[in-house]
Amino acid sequence: MKSQLLVSRTEMLHRCKTTSKRKNEVYCENKVDICAIQETHLKEEEHFWIRGHKEFRQDRINRKNGGIITLVNTKALTAVETYRSRHDGETVDQDTECLGIKLILPSNNLPVYNIYSPPDKDFQFEPQVKQDNLIVVSTAIHLAGDIKI
Repeated sequence: MKSQLLVSRTEMLHRCKTTSKRKNEVYCENKVDICAIQETHLKEEEHFWIRGHKEFRQDRINRKNGGIITLVNTKALTAVETYRSRHDGETVDQDTECLGIKLILPSNNLPVYNIYSPPDKDFQFEPQVKQDNLIVVSTAIHLAGDIKI
């Protein structure tokens, strides 16, 4: 039941340059519990903060484009980060970004992934499974993002 409410109160936004001007409007009007944003174009020193929300963020280091952020309403939900794509020169696809969190719900846990994949790339969802990241394939998973399928 909680996950059904969650899906209806999820907002996906694209490009922070236009989004940041209306972020408070989006949250106030929709009472959003989770917000997934792609192509944030934020620099490490720039802040994107909404009162009462925990920020899970992945910026592009040494690049002006890209970046993803997931905001979670801390009054309604508890979440922990479980996955972050690497951009260290060893990963095959340096353009795709993925940030995973696990929502701790009373009845179960729900994995939520915020993903950006460029339009010229074929997207494959294969987060690296590591024991310390506690990624478990679940029957229920929530994907939000800008991807070509």
